[in-house]
Amino acid sequence: MNQVNTIEISIGVRIYNGLKLGGINTIKDLLLLKKRDLLGLRNIGATYVDEIESIQNPIGA
Repeated sequence: MNQVNTIEISIGVRIYNGLKLGGINTIKDLLLLKKRDLLGLRNIGATYVDEIESIQNPIGA
C-alpha cells in the first residue's frame, strides 16, 4: 500500500498537483510528511492540509 501512487487515492487535482510538484509521488512519501512540511509545499494551503491529514489518518500516519 505504501508504494501506491498518490493518483490512486481520492484527492483533488489541485492537491495532487501540489504534491507532485513537491516530489510526493507515493503514499509512503505522503505519510512521512508532517503538517509544517505540507504547509511548505507550493500551492498547498491550510484547507488542503486539513484534507490531506484526513486522508493520512485512516491510512496510518
